[in-house]
Amino acid sequence: MAMTKDNPQPLPPPNGSSNVHSLPLAKTMTHGSIILILSAVVSLTSRHILVDLKFPYPAFLSSYQTVFLVVGTRVVHEFLVCCDQQQQPLLHRGRSSNSTFSSAKTRTEITAKQFKTLVVPFAIMTALSIVFSNVGLLYLSLSFVQVLKMSLPLFVLIIKYILSPPNPSEPRSETYEDITETKKLTSPQILIGAPQVGSILCGICLTAYGESLALSNLIFAVPVILGVFLDSMKTVAFELVEGIREDCDLAIDPFVLVYHVAPVAAGITACFFVVLEIATIRWDILTTAGGLTVIFNCVLTAVVLISSALMRSRYPSLSVDHPTLTNLSSILKKTLLILLSFLCWGASAKTTLATLAITLGTGITILGSLWMALPQTNSRHILFLFLLFNTFLTGFISSSDLTTSLSNQLLQQKSSHYFTSSLNKTFDIVVAHYNEDINKLAKTLDKIKTSPILANKTVNTYIYSKKALYETELKHLKNMTGALEVIVLENVGRETHTYLTHIARRYDTLADHTLYMQSDPHHVTAFMNRFEKQFSIDTGFLPLGPVGVMPFSDFEHLKELFVLVLGEFPPQNQFTYTWNGQFLTSKETTHKTSLQTYRYLESLLSAPQGHFIHEEKKDFKQDSSPSDPIFGHSMERAMPILFHCWEPAVLADTCDAEGEKPCQCKDNN
Repeated sequence: MAMTKDNPQPLPPPNGSSNVHSLPLAKTMTHGSIILILSAVVSLTSRHILVDLKFPYPAFLSSYQTVFLVVGTRVVHEFLVCCDQQQQPLLHRGRSSNSTFSSAKTRTEITAKQFKTLVVPFAIMTALSIVFSNVGLLYLSLSFVQVLKMSLPLFVLIIKYILSPPNPSEPRSETYEDITETKKLTSPQILIGAPQVGSILCGICLTAYGESLALSNLIFAVPVILGVFLDSMKTVAFELVEGIREDCDLAIDPFVLVYHVAPVAAGITACFFVVLEIATIRWDILTTAGGLTVIFNCVLTAVVLISSALMRSRYPSLSVDHPTLTNLSSILKKTLLILLSFLCWGASAKTTLATLAITLGTGITILGSLWMALPQTNSRHILFLFLLFNTFLTGFISSSDLTTSLSNQLLQQKSSHYFTSSLNKTFDIVVAHYNEDINKLAKTLDKIKTSPILANKTVNTYIYSKKALYETELKHLKNMTGALEVIVLENVGRETHTYLTHIARRYDTLADHTLYMQSDPHHVTAFMNRFEKQFSIDTGFLPLGPVGVMPFSDFEHLKELFVLVLGEFPPQNQFTYTWNGQFLTSKETTHKTSLQTYRYLESLLSAPQGHFIHEEKKDFKQDSSPSDPIFGHSMERAMPILFHCWEPAVLADTCDAEGEKPCQCKDNN
């Protein structure tokens, strides 16, 4: 077409480039990809800290992360000011080629109106979003958290629909028209995207059903969803901030906004920590949880948030000009985290139905998100991708679970081979819990586990609670104590019923040695003295409470118990007894008594009111009941009989409170 006055030929782009924005966009997408990878690492390390390293304090972690954000924004600001003094333009808003960060020091000064209108709302959203996200990582699987976060586009649609003018050609208000250059929030066609929206919701619900079958506590999906809603509000709010004209008194650079948001958000998360966790936090766990890991996580969190703000400053219209690229990047990050979650922690499902529900739900959610990001995609292609991805996901979950199982088996075989040729043995701690102080219990367990006597041993803890606990309380108890299992039992039979239950459950898989104790053990100093000075590889039965001698006639049924266990009548009228419900036995000694005997005694201790076992009366207790049977007090004292260490000359006559003298029966005796 010939050039005319009315239709001039456009000049070619400089340097022969076909698109002057291609290089900045390519750089920005590269930076964005790095930020997405780093944010994925943040999620992985947060989950690792809260769950794997047994540091169940999400508010503390959130507070730590925001404090590092405060420090990071100040460091970056000073660096930019230093660059400004050398007249090196590093950052611009994209509105003017002359607009640089050269006025960084003055631009950090904001007005009271900006603080009230922008900083405070952003700080509240940022703080709550971080806290809610960490709470979800503590109590839910990482894969399920990412599935829930895929609902973010739905919330963005809803918020934009609410904020958009009823008629796109007419502004909702003069204020909106005055402060923005363009109306970026046009009314979304929600009904047109109904299949995509429906598929995402269906996928989330199906995944939640699978997680419920896997015994996940779905109540903690609520804070995650709230966090997603806050993130969607931040996304829309950032678009509004970027659309504010520079001549408006609310105009603010995204980095400057984060610079002022950080300390307010840190104060809010600190309040959560003070109110919810400061009374229960155990500072000693911070070192065992890996202080460097926590610092690494917090530094990365600050880097991600600051880099995101700087990228918004450099390329403010990225999410508006290229929404497909940004949405696909977010979906890719969440999908990667889901796969890494399955690879690192396996599927949370315990049944085939749960696995099927989680797999299908996750696949539907991911494909629904892709469909929403690429609305022009043919539905047949979406169906094909769904089948292909779910086949891959099912195989991936199965292979990851198989890999985890094989790894555990190899470790067990290696450990078993090593144990047979050294002093390294398996060691279990069984705790009878009711409503005792969990912090005190955790400290006692740490004292036992860190004892030099257990330095080369594989130690596992099993807690049996006879208090009706909510799922959250069970997880808190497990996380605080580092227990391998927390099992809830009916409140019957005192602590002896708990111990017999454990023996009956794990009779064939008992550890080489097992320590039985209550949640609040008596005489802890004497307990530890005897344990550390007397325990050895050939220990058969080691009482960790007071020891004495008493006649069989002091309690009913003791002679019958002796006959049941040892198969003969007592050769003398007295026996060694111990009380306080704390002792240690070996698997070899435990197996001297049959499994049927343990189960029978367990049934007596859990017998209902009216059973003959409750007819016994004592001076200190006239009424025997299922929750506190007198026979339970008898069994507490009769542990030496049950574990074949009853003779006074062998045990009671040699024990002392200081733990210096021999006070045990050995397996080779």
